[in-house]
Amino acid sequence: MTSTFTTQQLSEEFHSISPWMLALQGVLQSNKSTNSTSSSSSTLHPMTPLELYFVLNFSTCAPYIIIELLLFVLSIVIYIYKFKTMKRNQHVLFIMLFVLQAVVVVDLVLRVNNEANAYEYSRLSSGNADYLLSGIAVAHRCIINFMVFWQLWIMFFLCTVFLQICRQTSSITPMVYKVLNVTNITTIVVMSIFYALHTLYNIISGVLTVEGIETDPNIIFPEQVTLIVTAGVLFFASTLIFSILLNIISYKLEVALSNSVTKLKEMMQGNEDFVSKEIENSLKFKQTTLRKTRLIHAGLSIALLLEAFGFICISFYFLSIFFGFVYLTLSNFGIFIFISLLIGINAPMKEVQQFFQIKTVEKEVTRAVNTTNNTSTNDRKSTKIQAGDATIV
Repeated sequence: MTSTFTTQQLSEEFHSISPWMLALQGVLQSNKSTNSTSSSSSTLHPMTPLELYFVLNFSTCAPYIIIELLLFVLSIVIYIYKFKTMKRNQHVLFIMLFVLQAVVVVDLVLRVNNEANAYEYSRLSSGNADYLLSGIAVAHRCIINFMVFWQLWIMFFLCTVFLQICRQTSSITPMVYKVLNVTNITTIVVMSIFYALHTLYNIISGVLTVEGIETDPNIIFPEQVTLIVTAGVLFFASTLIFSILLNIISYKLEVALSNSVTKLKEMMQGNEDFVSKEIENSLKFKQTTLRKTRLIHAGLSIALLLEAFGFICISFYFLSIFFGFVYLTLSNFGIFIFISLLIGINAPMKEVQQFFQIKTVEKEVTRAVNTTNNTSTNDRKSTKIQAGDATIV
């Protein structure tokens, strides 16, 4: 069964129940709830598609509150346990992780509360979901913006850290470094400006709604659709850019490690007796760690792309409200994967930083093969390996 909506009706419906605008829906005023309860009929109407939508959203978000809280506790335990051995970048990444986790938990709690209140109000008002907005709802919308924006900042930070390692080890040319660095900075600056303006718009429109100031639906509705589509496209584009950058950088580091292994083998030709098992095992361990880091980078990219696809689904909400449910499903799962991988990337990141440190490393090799066996141990010399070869120690 299909129905035809006028622009006015579609605007009102979209403004009140779109998944993007659902982030704005606050708790009902106590006196409004009391009056609605006393005046409503005691006979409940059959569940509407909109009410089913609220139930699905509630069921999707509620379990993630417990999951994210457990991850939060796990992160704190790991941070305390490894605090003394961490490097500066690890501390920064953990702080960024804690901020993200706190925002995610607040977002989930507010969303579950809003979905429950929306369902209750709809049941008590004959299926009418035109429930009130509040200051909490405006804050919730800003929290959602910040949550997305903060994940992009984390990706920017990771790209910056590994890009610096590439430069220090000469894994990339100065020109390539400049291009990648400019791309990295430009992307985060553009997204910062957009999300600042978007948040300002959300606050202004939210305040107008809370104060009961009427706005022209023929103007507001196209603006809201445009902003939602733009936000989704920019989020997807920036995620794609950061993902490409991070994986290019990881690939370059792996190539640098492979080149170092080749140089070590060439240096040790004819002197295999002095190549200890320790060195061989160390090389294998470092190659494994770098591959693990690349896999985590790929996982972070996939997680953000899932969220980006979810946001793009909001653009199709006016076709079906259940695109909002798809958005929440992809977004919640993507954030869960993103946070889980961030917890796991700290140890490999520390190891990679140690492998590719700037300092030259001294490795003892034989001074001459033709010397007597009695003096071979004492006839070693220290051969300095430049920063680009620091991976072999």
